[in-house]
Order: sequence, then structure tokens, then C-alpha cells
Amino acid sequence: MRIIDERRFRAKKQNELRMSTAFLEELEKRGVNVEEYMKNFFASIRDEIGIFDKDETLELGLDLIYSLINYLDTHSLWSEKVDVLGEIYERFLMRTMTGRELGDYFTPRPIIDAMVKMVNPSEDERVLDPACGTGGFLISSMRHVCRKEGKSMKEIAENFYGIDIFETVVKLCKINLWLHGNCHENVVRADSLDPNEAPDFLKDALIDPQSKGFDVILTNPPFGRKGGNEIPPEDLERLISRWKDLGVEMFECAYGRGGLRKIAPQSAFMELCIKALKPKGRLGIVIDNGLLSNPSKEDPAVREIIRRECIIDAVVGLPKGTFKPYGSNVYPAFIIMHRKENETERQGKIFRAEARKVGIQPARNVYVEDSYEDLEKICRIWEEYRSS
Repeated sequence: MRIIDERRFRAKKQNELRMSTAFLEELEKRGVNVEEYMKNFFASIRDEIGIFDKDETLELGLDLIYSLINYLDTHSLWSEKVDVLGEIYERFLMRTMTGRELGDYFTPRPIIDAMVKMVNPSEDERVLDPACGTGGFLISSMRHVCRKEGKSMKEIAENFYGIDIFETVVKLCKINLWLHGNCHENVVRADSLDPNEAPDFLKDALIDPQSKGFDVILTNPPFGRKGGNEIPPEDLERLISRWKDLGVEMFECAYGRGGLRKIAPQSAFMELCIKALKPKGRLGIVIDNGLLSNPSKEDPAVREIIRRECIIDAVVGLPKGTFKPYGSNVYPAFIIMHRKENETERQGKIFRAEARKVGIQPARNVYVEDSYEDLEKICRIWEEYRSS
């Protein structure tokens, strides 16, 4: 609200700041109900930026309103660059979401940036994050393309798509994208795994990956799911039937010797991402390292799908405890791979690296920033490896 108020003032659409202590105090002197005024102001912003639902209202007490406005009066937000505001917002997310349920939807920036550099999206490519959280992969990918092409985020935003299941997280993501350049139109609230909810751009990619698949998918899917860590067979059976109605074979990884069995969400997302790629499309995905080596449960089926459909280009190990603030103390890694162009394509050498300096200190209960020199070095060596 304050940012838009300052922008309107700067553009001379109004002759004073209307989100300032002085203006609110003047309203009170004239007998205006300040809380109602603020609710109406929010309603106008809500309708303008398209992030909040039509029936959402501002629910802040008068004391808190004045406390916030007094603080904002010491800053001039419109004079700050958009990317500075976005950086502030991302730091706010990192600190406030750590250790909470919503923290599952934030990935440390240095890890995101390294994955984006290695996948290397371009301006004319369609990019998806089907578990987008607060938008880190989308923003980093847009920045990467903007640096390469000399474009603004708004100019390239139409090729970037995000989905998340939680409404609050989607709002946080849209605000993040709005602060980075008003490029939030293609972010939607939905369950990517359910065709009854999935947006058309994802269903189209799965139905016809040859012509409507994505060029790039970058994501950190949940290791667990709200209400439990695994998707039960009864839920999978319903989802499989719904996808079949669309002509899509989904969740092969859920079938074992005894038939359909529960699977971890990361396995379901791995399969979904692979099948939403067009031929030669590239995938960068964060996983539990056990997905590559654990001989039990559904993991062998996931690895079979990877072997059948993809070529693994790189595997980068991350320190144990990288996601400990969010309750996950697994050994994580990220994989870079591409979908086979044809059945004759065979797996070749795989770039393999282990990172220890990843921008945060692992195995801490809260994120503490650190050097990310290992990730920078890995990216440099990767570029040399790819060009050799």
C-alpha cells in the first residue's frame, strides 16, 4: 500500500502521501474513521494488483496501523530499486519462515542461483516451478535471462509459470514477484499432482509434451506433505484415474510387486516434472540423496523412470542439515538432467560434485549466512566441462 501510494505521488496522480502519519492524523481531526479509511485503501490496492482475493480485507488495529506508518515514514520506498525491495523481502521471508510449516517453501538463494546457472534458461524458453513456494526459482531464472538478454522481468514474464498448493504461500510468492517487477500473472494456487486442480498449462504439457511441454523445470518439491509424509494408495488411485481420463499415465513410481503403494511426494513430483518436459527439456530438482541410492520402497521405480526418459547431466551433493531449519535433516542433493530426444539416446558421463560451502551454515536450527564459494566453484567447473 505504501509503495503504490508513493508511486502515485511521484507520478503526480495525487498531491500528498495518503499513507503517512500526518495524513492519517489529519483524517482523525476531521472525524474520519482511520481504520475504515485504511480498509478502503487496501481494497483499491487489492483490485489494482490482482494478488489478493476479492473478499479479503485489511484487519489491523489502529495502534498497529500507526506503528507501521510511523516506521514507513522514515523510508522512501519509491526511490529504492525494485530489485532492492525484492532482496529485502526475500531476506524477510528467510528469517520469518524458518522453522515453521511455511518454511518448507523457501530454498536458500545460493542453491537456487547455482541450479539456475547450470540449467541456463533462455528468453524464448518456457520455465515452470510446480512447487514454487515463495518464488525463488522463478525470480532467479528471470534475473538470469534478463542479464543474458538485457530485458526487464516484465518483458519476459509471460514465459514463467509457478504453482503451489498453499494459498498463503502463493500470495507471498506473488508479492515477491510483484516487488521484483510486477510479473506475477502466471502464478496460481493449485495441487500440481491433481488434474482436477492443475492449471491448463500443466495439463497441456503432460498431455502433449512434444509441442506443449516445458523447456525448463526448476523446483524443490516437498519431501513431505501436509497431514503426512507420504501419499497413501487410496489418494493415488483417485489421482491416477483422473489423469487417465485425460490420456496421461501418471505415478508409475507408485506400483510395486504388491500393487499400488504409498509414495513420498518427491517421487511423485519427480515423475510429474519429467513427463511435463518436452524432448531435450531440462530439469533441475532438489531431492533427498536417498532417492538415487535407496533400494527400498518406491525409489527403484523412480530411478527406472529416470533411466527410461532422461539423461542425467549432473548430480551435486549438499551438506546434511541444509534444510534442518525446516525439520529435514536428510542428505540433500540436486540433479540436472534432460529428457531424451529419442529412445536411442544413451547415458554418458555424469558431472559429479559435493558442496560444503553453500551460503548457509548447515545443521543449524536457524539459517546463518555463510560463504557459498563451493557452489560458485562448481558452476565455473561445470561451464568449463560443458564447453570442453
